Parts: sequence; C-alpha cells; structure tokens
Amino acid sequence: MATNPIPPVAGACAPATNTQQKTDRRVVDLSTIPSVGWALLDEHQTTAVCARSVKSLRNDRYTGVGIKFRKLNGTTVRYRLSDIREWLDAQPTFDGTATATFGHLPIRITSSSSA
Repeated sequence: MATNPIPPVAGACAPATNTQQKTDRRVVDLSTIPSVGWALLDEHQTTAVCARSVKSLRNDRYTGVGIKFRKLNGTTVRYRLSDIREWLDAQPTFDGTATATFGHLPIRITSSSSA
C-alpha cells in the first residue's frame, strides 16, 4: 500500500531560487503617489522616488541614518513624503566639476594620493 505524500501546509512557501531572490523589485507608477506632504509611502514607492534600493533603505533604518520612517502596528514601515523631500534636499549636489555644494557651502573634492 503506497503512502500519500504529506500535503503542503497552508502559508508555507517553496524555497526561493536565485531568480526569485533577485526579483525583489516592484514596478511603481509615480503618478499614483499623492503629492501631499503627509502621504505615507511604502518601501517600494520610496525607492522609486529616491532612486535607491530597498536593501539600502533597510540598512539605513538598521544603522539609524537616512530618511525618517514610521512603524505602523509595530511592523509596517512607511515614509512620509515631506520627510523624503527634506532628505533629498539635504543631499549634496554636484555641478559636474570636482566641487560639491552642500546647502550653501561649496565643498572641494580632492583626491589624495599616497606615494
């Protein structure tokens, strides 16, 4: 008498393959993001606005740097659009030369060579 295989448990997932692990990206339509400052965006929407990866956002949260975030219900992470704009405005800008502008102060970028 043959035994029946054990049925899968509800909610159980198959082991992730390499192709499944690499597809942690979600296409986000930027026109669906509200333009009000109090709008709460999830990780994927935030990465679309900031041109960063979800992994870098998670790393920033872990190290305590980067964009301010909120945890709803203790687990759901959201970013306020006004905080994202504030963070983007605080990033240094480059004019194509070796001089960066941070706020209103120019910063000269020099290369140090050890001979």
